[in-house]
Amino acid sequence: MPSILSTRIANLLAYILVLVVNLSGFTGGLGPKNPTDAISHPSLLVPARYAFAAWMPIHVFMTMFAIYQVIPFTYNLGFINYSITPLFLIHCLCNVCWCLIVRLGKLPQFEAYAWIRIFFMAGLISSLLLSYFRTYNRIAMDLLHRSNSNKNFYLNFWFGRAWLSFYTSWVLYASAMDLFTCLNVAPTYGGFFAAKVVVLFLVAIVLIIVRSHQDVIFGAVFTWIMYWLSVRNSQNPDLQLYRVAIVAGTSVFFLTLIALARNISFSIQRYKGNGSFTPYTREEIAPINPQRPSDAPSYMA
Repeated sequence: MPSILSTRIANLLAYILVLVVNLSGFTGGLGPKNPTDAISHPSLLVPARYAFAAWMPIHVFMTMFAIYQVIPFTYNLGFINYSITPLFLIHCLCNVCWCLIVRLGKLPQFEAYAWIRIFFMAGLISSLLLSYFRTYNRIAMDLLHRSNSNKNFYLNFWFGRAWLSFYTSWVLYASAMDLFTCLNVAPTYGGFFAAKVVVLFLVAIVLIIVRSHQDVIFGAVFTWIMYWLSVRNSQNPDLQLYRVAIVAGTSVFFLTLIALARNISFSIQRYKGNGSFTPYTREEIAPINPQRPSDAPSYMA
């Protein structure tokens, strides 16, 4: 069985490979730049090019995590050892393979190209969602039993957990966008109807996640995508995709604001004048969300 140190180093090296491949894609080292290639493709779900600026905070927080998880005092963190690490290499493998296939493997005569591309995207979003929910449960459990201060909790959140919210929210939408691209859904009435159905389905998932997890970051990233999707489709008012994007983005935006307000209110209530936080108990957390007593503090942003 590999040691924790060797596993963490493997995670770091795998992320460095992801970073190199992604930066090569954005700078044109592996063909057309990612935003340029996406905008030029007639996929109905591709947002305006500025939406791809979301990759900057994604890689910033992923870099923070990759460095943070090799620091020795994080070796006993359960949510990294049992929720993130087992799947992190799968994230990286699927990410790299997908990028290389998109950049180098697009051969018109290769009939299986689209399905291989979908396979790796499916592996990426599946492993991310599994890590996302496993980490949520691990943090919730640690929160109810910890004896250390909340300062460590916030440190673990921003450096060890926040990247998953940024990345999973983006990839959740990107997987649908890539599916439309691979299947070459035409910009017809039926194509636009399918796009609207997919957007509404994704919005339903995001609303459930933001509501149940109080995940401000997840909702903010999806709101950003919906805004730029509406901008790109503003020239097609008769097909109403831009209106669906506006309604979807607005719904997620207001629910995200409510989640943010709840998190801030919870922090203020628990904060003491000496600058420290008292440990949470199940009874104290329960009023925030009676259905899932650990929801509120798990995603404080």
